[in-house]
Amino acid sequence: MSVNFIFHKDKLYLIAPLEGNWNLIAKKDISKRRICFEIDTANFYGRFLEFTYPKDYWRNGRIEPVFSRAFVNNNFVYSFFGDHHIYVTSDHVNIKRYLAQSTYFTEFVYPPKNPSMDEYLTYFSETPAYINLLHDRYRDVYYRFTSLGTHVKEGENLQKIAGNPPNVSIIILDSNFNKIGETVFNGSAEYVFKNSFILEDGLYISSGHPDNKKYDENTLTFTQFQLLDYEKDSLPAI
Repeated sequence: MSVNFIFHKDKLYLIAPLEGNWNLIAKKDISKRRICFEIDTANFYGRFLEFTYPKDYWRNGRIEPVFSRAFVNNNFVYSFFGDHHIYVTSDHVNIKRYLAQSTYFTEFVYPPKNPSMDEYLTYFSETPAYINLLHDRYRDVYYRFTSLGTHVKEGENLQKIAGNPPNVSIIILDSNFNKIGETVFNGSAEYVFKNSFILEDGLYISSGHPDNKKYDENTLTFTQFQLLDYEKDSLPAI
């Protein structure tokens, strides 16, 4: 899972989601909204840190203002829902940006104005976006989970598709944030990708999807994936 809180050197770092109805926030103001709150547990004070949403995040529309992050070697690594880049910082003031784009889509789709719940769930299900970021400390790589979007048919369960996207890719980045591969799961009705964790022997993804033929509501099941070795001109797979 993504890291929502981090404890480091007597300080607790919490994510700071947008409050209230973010559809009422002016597009230009998204870059004023800070995303991390620091609590100093030794000196008993709290403050918002300087880093905000990217300045151009709402350039063409109000795309979902959510993000995931990892904490590695004193660096916070941020992945936004609607941004091809990842952002790396140790102090939330000095920011480095790296391109970590999926091979399978280039443009973001923006939601319609004032959508109904069904319209928004349809949009959310069909729109490619970046949904999670995990760091594998055993192999020193990052996994960026990407929803590739799913065409919704009439009568389908929109909440189930939006909550468990079936068309997902995992982008693999090395320790310097260079893309070294991307593995695609097309039309999978087996995995719950947001429920994943990493152990020394591999990446584990929940196989407890309700449409999985082996699904048992009384059992937690996970499938193990391993990062394969790769040559210069080939892609790794998991």
